[in-house]
Amino acid sequence: MAASVARCVAFLLLLALAGTSSAQLSTSFYSKSCPGVYDAVKSVMKSAIAKEKRMGASIVRLFFHDCFVQGCDASLLLDDTSSFQGEKMATPNNGSVRGFEVIDAIKSAVEKACPGVVSCADILAIAARDSVVTLGGPNWNVKVGRRDSTTASFSGANNNIPPPTSGLANLTSLFAAQGLSQKDMVALSGAHTIGLARCTNFRAHVYNETNIDSSFAKTRQSGCPSTSGSGDNNLAPLDLQTPTVFENNYYKNLVSKNGLLHSDQELFNGGATDSQVQSYGCDASLLLDDTPTFQGEKMATPNNGSVRGFEVIDAIKAAVEKVCPGVVSCADILAIAARDSVVILGGPSWDVKVGRRDSRTASFNGANNNIPPPTSGLANLTSLFAAQGLSQKDMVALSGGHTIGLARCTNFRAHIYNESNIDGFLAETRQSVCPRSSGSGDNNLAPLDLQTPTMFENDYYKNLVAKKGLLHSDQELFNGGATDAQVQSYATSQTSSSTLHILLLYTGLRENRIDQSMACASGTSSALLLLLLLTLAAGSTSSAQLSTSFYSESCPGVYHAVRSVMHSAIATDRRVGAFILRLFFHDCFVQGCDASLLLDDTPSFQGEKMATPNKGSARGFHVIDAIKSAVENVCPGVVSCADILAIAARDSVVILGGPSWDVKVGRRDSTTASFDGANDNIPPPTYDLANLTSSFAAQGLSQKDMVALAGGHTIGLARCTNFRAHIYDDTNVDVFLAGRRKLCCPRTSGSSDNNLAPLDLQTPTIFGNNYYENLVRKKGLLHSDQELFNGGATDAQVQSYVTSKSAFFEDFVTGMIKMGDIMPLTGSNGQIRKNCRRLN
Repeated sequence: MAASVARCVAFLLLLALAGTSSAQLSTSFYSKSCPGVYDAVKSVMKSAIAKEKRMGASIVRLFFHDCFVQGCDASLLLDDTSSFQGEKMATPNNGSVRGFEVIDAIKSAVEKACPGVVSCADILAIAARDSVVTLGGPNWNVKVGRRDSTTASFSGANNNIPPPTSGLANLTSLFAAQGLSQKDMVALSGAHTIGLARCTNFRAHVYNETNIDSSFAKTRQSGCPSTSGSGDNNLAPLDLQTPTVFENNYYKNLVSKNGLLHSDQELFNGGATDSQVQSYGCDASLLLDDTPTFQGEKMATPNNGSVRGFEVIDAIKAAVEKVCPGVVSCADILAIAARDSVVILGGPSWDVKVGRRDSRTASFNGANNNIPPPTSGLANLTSLFAAQGLSQKDMVALSGGHTIGLARCTNFRAHIYNESNIDGFLAETRQSVCPRSSGSGDNNLAPLDLQTPTMFENDYYKNLVAKKGLLHSDQELFNGGATDAQVQSYATSQTSSSTLHILLLYTGLRENRIDQSMACASGTSSALLLLLLLTLAAGSTSSAQLSTSFYSESCPGVYHAVRSVMHSAIATDRRVGAFILRLFFHDCFVQGCDASLLLDDTPSFQGEKMATPNKGSARGFHVIDAIKSAVENVCPGVVSCADILAIAARDSVVILGGPSWDVKVGRRDSTTASFDGANDNIPPPTYDLANLTSSFAAQGLSQKDMVALAGGHTIGLARCTNFRAHIYDDTNVDVFLAGRRKLCCPRTSGSSDNNLAPLDLQTPTIFGNNYYENLVRKKGLLHSDQELFNGGATDAQVQSYVTSKSAFFEDFVTGMIKMGDIMPLTGSNGQIRKNCRRLN
């Protein structure tokens, strides 16, 4: 059982790390040039671990510490010289990382087999995998094809590798900076199921903190004196039980408060990651009955008197057992039943990922802490969903599960009596069945969807727009905040609100189970249906319908037409490339990539052009008009303005010297716009790193995507009003740059507000990596730009782009493709505008 979970946890661990690698990596990279590399690595690793079991943990740690600084490039392996400072003496590595002699031995063996072919970076990645396998963990195919760095970053090692003193927020931020989610972080931490730690790294935890088992603390104190300098390098196992076997005891230790490091125990300390540590996912733990010796989750506050449908799952389990006894888990039955419930009530269908196993444990506290209560505000909702690896966009889509079902008076009483963001008629209607006094009518029911409570469709979102959300937490999604535009888009488009990919993500989040229980409950078979219906929404994502070949038959000439106009426009005015790129960015961040930004205001229609981030800033509309005209001449009524903008943005980058990519097309044009969405969702130039990260996360974009996409500022200009505060009031700006910019941007607001300056000091009309070089030299023009290199979590990524233009180009392309996938209208939704400035 332990070995099974070990394989699952380790697979998540190293697959997540490998997943951050370049799209050019391949499992077959050495199939012809050095097919013997794997045998060579495995042979040396087995020999090394046979001599010293802890060597496996040492190699895994080397791989982790290497990948978190400049990427997986073997920079950590470089020795210091009189003229070169490496990473080995940085605080997280000095006296901690080891195993270099094993990598040397592997390199020597590989060089004999195929000299000059295999990089040290690939050797380290393969050796990490073999370490896990040799110690009882799972196997996987390692992607290879890396090359070795010619640089190292001492400061990057100090800043990017999570220290053992980190709290949960800092851990989450440091992993996010590497493009890894909180879910990835908890799984990757399972590598601490093997290896040792030094006294200096756990001393404060065993002496000063309360979230530690007292007996365990005393045991560790015996080998780690309280006084610094005495016994600093004394070692203790990270996993109390099996420190040289790769399995899941590490997580059991955390639940028992036996985590050795402060940072480990933070993963199970009453916070957002407790449930993942406890049960590791969709595991049917909620279905377990309480017994005299076992406390389940059914009586936790969010479930008691609320969750129902257990008898239905009982009946399904009985039927399935007759067909294939002992095969299908209760967790999978629940996932399939949730899908079928949606379909039967008129919603979409999807293929359910299966293969889960049932938990032998449950978490009463986890249920109380992790299930969002109906009193939650938007920030709390976003945080609780983020803890499950779900974005704000996922959250809004999943909330659409409230298009069906009922809620108890006790859950909506405060909203209908005390709050102002509710339709008066709805409040009055619901008050008739829900008395103000608690205890009276608490369990009286009312439909969550006012119109069609037994049909799965998008009326839930229409209700929110009309201030007719029954729960406080529902109405928070449309209450003048960051999610208003997404709600509005779902209200106008049922297909957009059908988000199958989100449900697939949610129900397939964690398929690695602790054990298989043949009965769905302890003592008697029981299960849950309604909770999943109230928690999950489902549907089909529009972005899945986009394709690079969408116009291959209907309008193959569209690309030539766009490129021709863009070449001409940029030849006339080099700034046009930056204009078009900015239009695409500002469009996609509001209602998705739907060309809503292109709509002009009319006496009866308010568009987005006059919103603060766009007014006087968004330009190039005349170029899109010219492209539309050219495309209409080739194939009238076929190509949307949204697709034209996406293609034109790519061509702008290419013409100015940047990378190319295949643009996914098939979008349709919005019939709405969101002035408020433009004001709320487009990051202003005053944002700090935390706000920037949050804004991009709300669009489903990671911190890594954010830093890469910010490189679009390698071209274009900014107005004085947007950089005035930075050059006059901030200290993290080069004095020469500030003085030069002050010449055209007086301190006093007024007539000079629209004076322009280049975002990239050196080459403002060439798409390259000078933008990042400027940031390293404190020459970022905007406050928000310089925040990316200001002693924070993104410094190392900025530095990596300075040293590698190809890395920047590759990540920029990835970010542009992801941004282009934000909430497109497809199928019969929206329209194909004849004129991009107005509706048909």
